[in-house]
Amino acid sequence: MRNIPTSEITQFLSELATLLQSNLSCPEALKIIQHGQDNRALSQLITTVHRDVEQGTSLADSLAKYPQYIEPFLVTMLRDEEKLATTLFNIAEYREALEVSTTDLAHRLRTSLSYFATVLAILLTLMVLMLIYVIPVFADMFTSLGGNLPSLTQSVITLSESLIAHWWLISGSVLILSGWLWIQRRSVILYIPLVGHLYRKMVLVRFLRTCAFMLSNHASLVEALQAAAQAVHNPTYARYLRQLTDQVTAGATLSEALLKQPAFPTKVVHAAMIGTQTNQLDKWFMKLAEVYTKQLYRAVAPTIKFLNLMAIIA
Repeated sequence: MRNIPTSEITQFLSELATLLQSNLSCPEALKIIQHGQDNRALSQLITTVHRDVEQGTSLADSLAKYPQYIEPFLVTMLRDEEKLATTLFNIAEYREALEVSTTDLAHRLRTSLSYFATVLAILLTLMVLMLIYVIPVFADMFTSLGGNLPSLTQSVITLSESLIAHWWLISGSVLILSGWLWIQRRSVILYIPLVGHLYRKMVLVRFLRTCAFMLSNHASLVEALQAAAQAVHNPTYARYLRQLTDQVTAGATLSEALLKQPAFPTKVVHAAMIGTQTNQLDKWFMKLAEVYTKQLYRAVAPTIKFLNLMAIIA
């Protein structure tokens, strides 16, 4: 099945909630939604879910087959079928908030970064080709006319000869490094100059909004942290959040656990401390998520313009 955009999955959940609230049964609602879908992959997913539900499978169990689209903690919330419409509305609102605050910004930033990286890769490739093929030819022509090469030019020629002699080793190493970077891209991108701090803040927004969403739906702090580990979509921060969960389970307060993780800024610790003391952790986390979202919107646009300018100059 081809990839389905996050926004289309959210729209599907919102439409399903609306139809269920109109006293339609789940199979009836799914049958209506599956018609007129532009995305064939989404239409196929809805058709499969409709068939499962008609055969007696619960909506939660059917959606659980697609963790790449709907996180397991959201599926768990859908197991209470008496509150299915309300829960679907809450989930759709939560996902829409994430799309506005992180998904859209991440897509725009990733597109600009990919364009810049492509231009840079082409530029480096041309430079290597010049070193291997063009510069030696001009150097031979120059020396054949009886000229003496300057020391800097001779150094370039030496580098060119070294590249030719070790070409397969160098190209193999580059391919291996590129493959490793692609596999580890979600972790590596957190530390890339210029954009790394923006991606870290996007991850924090997902963490804060998910915790606030779960706590406002009467989940425990441990359950909220476990859900956030699934929602951040970043292996580095997912590991940090699992460590936080273990520390809170062992009896530490959230602020104490956060202080032991340098990946979480002082503002997050401060919000956790006040929210815990006032028994309003969900509200304080949501306030901080809104602050970070505004900061991201102010910072992403200039960063994209700078990356595009550098690509044009290159």
